[in-house]
Amino acid sequence: MKNMRIKVKLIFLFIVIKVVPLLAISYIAYNGVMKLDLYLNNSTKLLFDQSKNIIQNTANLSIEDSIKNLDKKSQESLEKISYEIANKIAEFLYERDNDILLLSKLELNQKTLEKFYEVKNKNITIHGKYYYDNSSSEYKNNEQIIKEQRVNTKANLKDNEKEFNYIDPLEFKIKSIPIYKELNYFDLDGKEIYKVSSINENKLDLSDKKNTYVNSETYFEEISKLKENEIYVSDVIGEYVGSKIIGYYTKEKAKKAGIEFEPEKSAYAGIENPLGKRFEGIVRFITPVYKNGLKTGYVSMALDHRHVREFTDTSNPTGNSVKQNISDARLGNYAFMWDYEGKNISHPRDYSIMGYDRSTGQKVMPWLSADLAEKYYASKKDINEFLKDYPIFEEQSLSKKPNLKQLKEDGNVGLDCRYLNFAPQCEGWMQLTQNGGYGSFIINWSNVWKLTTAATIPYYTGKYANTKRGFGFVSIGASVDDFHSAANKTKEDVLSILENQTKSMQTIVSSNQVEIEDFITLLINELTIITLTLVLIIIFIAVWMSDYIISKINNLLIGTKKFANNELDYRIKVTSKDEIGELESSFNDMAKEISTLISTQKELNDHLEDKVDEKTKELLQINETLEKEVENRTESLKEALLKAQNSDKVKSTFLANMSHEIRTPLNSIIGFSELLANNSDIDDSAKKYSSIIEESAKSLLSIINDILDISKIESGNFDINIKETNINEVCKNVYELFSNKADEKNINFNFKINKDIPNCVLSDGIRIRQVLSNLINNAIKFTKLDGEIDFEVLLIENKDELIKLRFLVKDNGIGIPSNKLLNIFEPFIQVDNESNRQYEGTGLGLSISSHIVKLLGSKIEVSSKIDLGSSFWFDLEVSVCDSGVSILEEKKEEIVPNDTFYGKILVAEDNVLNQQLIKYILENLNLNYKIVSNGQEAINEYKNDSYNLILMDINMPIVDGVSAFNRIREYEKNNDLIFIPIVALTANVIKGDREKFLDLGMDNYLTKPINMNKLKQILNTYLSLNIKEKNIEMKMDNIQMQNIEKKEPLEEFVLTFDKNDAINQLGLDEITIDMLLDNFFLTLDSDINNIQEAIDLKDSNKISQTAHYLKGSCANLVMKDAVDILQDIESKSKLGETNFDLKKLKEIFEKIKQFI
Repeated sequence: MKNMRIKVKLIFLFIVIKVVPLLAISYIAYNGVMKLDLYLNNSTKLLFDQSKNIIQNTANLSIEDSIKNLDKKSQESLEKISYEIANKIAEFLYERDNDILLLSKLELNQKTLEKFYEVKNKNITIHGKYYYDNSSSEYKNNEQIIKEQRVNTKANLKDNEKEFNYIDPLEFKIKSIPIYKELNYFDLDGKEIYKVSSINENKLDLSDKKNTYVNSETYFEEISKLKENEIYVSDVIGEYVGSKIIGYYTKEKAKKAGIEFEPEKSAYAGIENPLGKRFEGIVRFITPVYKNGLKTGYVSMALDHRHVREFTDTSNPTGNSVKQNISDARLGNYAFMWDYEGKNISHPRDYSIMGYDRSTGQKVMPWLSADLAEKYYASKKDINEFLKDYPIFEEQSLSKKPNLKQLKEDGNVGLDCRYLNFAPQCEGWMQLTQNGGYGSFIINWSNVWKLTTAATIPYYTGKYANTKRGFGFVSIGASVDDFHSAANKTKEDVLSILENQTKSMQTIVSSNQVEIEDFITLLINELTIITLTLVLIIIFIAVWMSDYIISKINNLLIGTKKFANNELDYRIKVTSKDEIGELESSFNDMAKEISTLISTQKELNDHLEDKVDEKTKELLQINETLEKEVENRTESLKEALLKAQNSDKVKSTFLANMSHEIRTPLNSIIGFSELLANNSDIDDSAKKYSSIIEESAKSLLSIINDILDISKIESGNFDINIKETNINEVCKNVYELFSNKADEKNINFNFKINKDIPNCVLSDGIRIRQVLSNLINNAIKFTKLDGEIDFEVLLIENKDELIKLRFLVKDNGIGIPSNKLLNIFEPFIQVDNESNRQYEGTGLGLSISSHIVKLLGSKIEVSSKIDLGSSFWFDLEVSVCDSGVSILEEKKEEIVPNDTFYGKILVAEDNVLNQQLIKYILENLNLNYKIVSNGQEAINEYKNDSYNLILMDINMPIVDGVSAFNRIREYEKNNDLIFIPIVALTANVIKGDREKFLDLGMDNYLTKPINMNKLKQILNTYLSLNIKEKNIEMKMDNIQMQNIEKKEPLEEFVLTFDKNDAINQLGLDEITIDMLLDNFFLTLDSDINNIQEAIDLKDSNKISQTAHYLKGSCANLVMKDAVDILQDIESKSKLGETNFDLKKLKEIFEKIKQFI
């Protein structure tokens, strides 16, 4: 092979590659054809058998699918029937509600009840008289139901012929009977006054249970709690009727049970015993009767239970006709009814209905499972006492057996689902209706697959409103096999078609076998001829291709040799465009590229050193330029950062100032809209608009307060004030604050605090209140109607002087998406941030709360799930007060009873803010008043009008309070007038002042700031109606007055202002306090300037007067730090000193302004 030329090798290789495989393929094809013959024979038979099986399996699967679909349709149909029956029953019961409410509004007398009884009738379906036929052992009825015959039973039009079907109604006998067995009116002691009854016509004392229906009703105590238009509705009550025979009542079964054949003494059971005793039951409706707003008695209606049973007894859920006149429970296809607890109240077999023993007035023993009965018999207890504490629905299962002993001995087989543990469908029904809906399931009961449904009776009056199951539920049972007959008929038709198709396929297979053998013989002959022809063609092509390839290879060899000899300009002549031609072109391109590269390389070598030097210089220049750019950029960034910081500070300051300026008019709007809304002289429309203005302003004020807080945070002015704090009071106040808001959405708002938490700890109570208020407000906002919120305060660590508290707010609201939990504490972030969001807010509350808790040394934690709710909590480690007793826990002053006050008050007060405050307080107490600005005006007003009390400020212009008091007393003596009580009203609280004013003859003494409780004590003493009626002296001795010890101003101070102190001191709401604070700051600059002018003039008297004036305003708003400084200025100026610096006072006011 090594010495063979390429041409010979190519020809040999081509023949081997092409001819040998061709021959192999021909051989394989021949064998394949022979195997195909065998395969076709075998596969045809297999295919025939498989097709037969597939068709048969397809038929079976189709039948199964049909049965499933029929079951589903039947299930849906029976569910709808159950639902419709249940809703009709509820509608009927609600009509009874209307009846009793109407009757309670009528003028009740015997004639009214009789007339009402007569008009309230309703039809029931009845059947003919049955008798027992001994020959057939069946009950028969000679009366036949006549069904109207049609002349034409087919469709009149051809287009309507397909599946034309109709059901004409059956004409059953009906009878009109009263809806009620009894109507009566009885007084509050239970004595019947008017009565119409088919039960007992005698008038009885219904407070005695023995005088009620079957001695079993216990409603008398319950109805005493009924309010007007409220209705008491009882369970179904009736005497139990039993049976010792289950099913068809025949002589044979009676003999087997060992009893006489007396069907009329056993319970009625439809077609199974049409001669039996019916269950006679009632449902009692009672509502109170009111006259002139007073309860005078009760009206009662006893609904005939027969009308309730009519809805299920006449229902025929699986028959051709939807209605029947007698029920048949033998096949299990019937409707029945259960109450909300699971007791049977309607059944084709009356012995299944739960009832009472007339002799004892107690429920009869229900049918128990055998295992439960054994426990009962062993207990030796009364059945009702035993079942009272026994578990209900205890492991119900088809494997359990009924207690046949009570059937044989007592005939007590009433059905109570709670103890019917051998019937697991009971728990199934209760589960279906637990949320007030309906549904169904299939169960194997007595070796028969049965479809059973349950549908809630949506009647929710009286106690039935306490369960979503309402009055109870309707159930329908039906045999599943009844729905499969059409599918089984289809299966028979499919199998017949399959048998005929099999015979046809067998004939076709035999015929195809002969045709296949002829085709294979022809295929072999054709394959031989084609193979020989292809071999000859391949040899010819091999020789031609070898000559062509060899010539091209030779050209490439020549070009390569010339190129190796540096003949770089040589090029091969390209004669074709095939792969060989492309190879020649590529050789020429390569030669050209190599020539060019050699030339370029030579030039680069000549200039390489010059290029290196040039590039090095350029890099050095670029490096110097970059360093300068970095320096310039750094300076620019520093300037930008400084501008941003200044801009942020200016923005925060601007927001704080603007928020404060906006709050001033807002508080006035809120305050006066509140007064307007409470004004009895305006109409309801104006009050409504005032309320809208007030709520809108409050909402805006809340937003402004949040903006003010966030601006304080950003500007670094947000402070924490640690002082003695009563955590119990703080949390209780927050809970009470939001209780009404939770009630508006019917939210169950729970509050729980650990009883071991000390009364006094060191923390910032105001800020804790702010955080808790925000968390609870959010919980209420995002919790839907009828939701639940838990507010808990837990003691999680107790180390004597140091404790750790956990504050938890948990709701079952809308929840927070997991992707938003990380940024909900950022400013302006809201969970509901869509353009159509349902919940109001700025998104600042959680951010502010998070900042407060962080300043208190903790962090707010959160967990949440969508539609399940959210939990927010934070832990605080706080110190217990050194004294162990908080000032907040000191004995509080007793709140003066809110008596109705009489008379008119004259108030002498020169301070405008104090005038406004006193005006609010007296208007809230519904007192007439007159306010004057100095002692002279007070004297003139007293002489010109009649007053019962004077509140006299001591330091006033023109005529002071002491002079005015003396002149009024002199006027009274000269005119033989009874002395009017005059109470000193002053901000002077130096020790001995009280005794001084009382020694002057003033009747009492009231300090500023005004304390609401002390003011009420004063009013109780002089203006109480009790005092007026008894005509006792208007003089009160030894009343405890508030004394504020004089304090020296501190060089370094911690602000003690707390807005809640002003709220508690004055007894006003927060909005009014805010309005007073804003009004105070509106005039503050002018008051400060007045003091400064007096200082500049060295006028000690004016300094004392102006300081006293401002001190009174500060005292009323409990600004203790400012009061201390002003008291010091007033005292020293009275001694002649005039050199005072107001810088510290201004700083205090500025801090208070930031604080609020």
